[in-house]
Order: sequence, then structure tokens, then C-alpha cells
Amino acid sequence: RLNEGFRALYGTTAFDYLRDMRLDAARSLLGDTPSLPLKQVAWQVGYNHPTNFINAYRKRFGVPPARDRRTRG
Repeated sequence: RLNEGFRALYGTTAFDYLRDMRLDAARSLLGDTPSLPLKQVAWQVGYNHPTNFINAYRKRFGVPPARDRRTRG
């Protein structure tokens, strides 16, 4: 029922919303602190495994986080 109500209000599941917020925070960290290692960025936004973070980031933004950091920095 939580997901039904959440989807009705926000158009997405609670899980997807939380994941997107975490990845948006990671993107900000990458831009604001270019010397912060990707592993640390992943941990700060709640990913225990950097590979899972990289895959989720690539799926959301279309590029891996290291490349996004280089092109936006």
C-alpha cells in the first residue's frame, strides 16, 4: 500500500525515488569534491559496493561517474 500511495502522489515508487535522490547527491559530490575517490562517494550516498553504485549511476545518467566527473569538471 505504501508504494501505491507513493506512486499516486509522486509518479514513482518509494525505492526509485530514494535511489534517484541518492544518485543526485552523488552527482553533486562528484562535482563539488573532485578529489574524493569514487569509493568514498559510493559509501557516502549509501552504496556498500562501488560496482553497484557505478552501474546505478550509469543507468540513471547514461555515463559512468568517473567520465561524468571528467566531462563536467
